[in-house]
Amino acid sequence: MPPFRAHLFLSLLLKLVLTVQMILLAACASSRRASDSAHQRLIEQNTQKSEKFEGFYNTYQVHMTLLNPPVRLGLVQRLAEAQHWESQKINFEREKALQEMSTQTQVFMAFYSPRAELNDWTQANSIWRVYITHNGIRYDGRVEQVPFKKADIPFLFPHTNRFTSHYLLTFNLPTRSLEMGPTQLTITSSAGESEFRF
Repeated sequence: MPPFRAHLFLSLLLKLVLTVQMILLAACASSRRASDSAHQRLIEQNTQKSEKFEGFYNTYQVHMTLLNPPVRLGLVQRLAEAQHWESQKINFEREKALQEMSTQTQVFMAFYSPRAELNDWTQANSIWRVYITHNGIRYDGRVEQVPFKKADIPFLFPHTNRFTSHYLLTFNLPTRSLEMGPTQLTITSSAGESEFRF
C-alpha cells in the first residue's frame, strides 16, 4: 500500500475509533442523566418544604424527606452505582436499611436560617422540639448529624445546598406503620412551628 493511502487509512481508522468512543461516552452520560433524573423525582415525591418569615425576612426554611423503603433503597442504589460497590456490600446495606425501618422511622432534614442561634438542633438545650403524631399517639424524635459524607449529601438529596445544615430525625415507630393511618411530623420552637403530613 502506498504511504499516502496507508496514512489516509490510519487517519480514517482513528476517526472511526474516536467516533465510537464518543458515542459510548454519550450513551453512558445519557444513562447517568436518566438515573439522576429518576433519583431526583424520587426525592422530590417524598420531600416537603416549609418556610417561615418575620415580616419580609426569612426566619427559617426546612425540607423534610421521609426515608421510606423506596427512598432508603434508592439511596443505597445511588451510592452503590457511584462508588461501584460489590454485591456483598449492596446486600449488607439493603438488609441494614430494612432492619432499621422495621423498628424506626427516619427523616432527612435540610435546615436553613440566617439566624445562627436557631440552628441548635443537636444541642441538649435546643429550642426545637420534633415529634410525629401517628393515629393519635405522639412519638418524640431524636436529632443527630446525618451519617452521610458532606460531599455525598447534594448527590443524594438534590434540594440541598451549601447553606443548609443536615440532620437525621429518628422516631421509635416502624416505617411501615406510616402506611396505616394519618401521620404528621411537627417541629416547634419559639421561632415558629411547621407541620408535615406523610
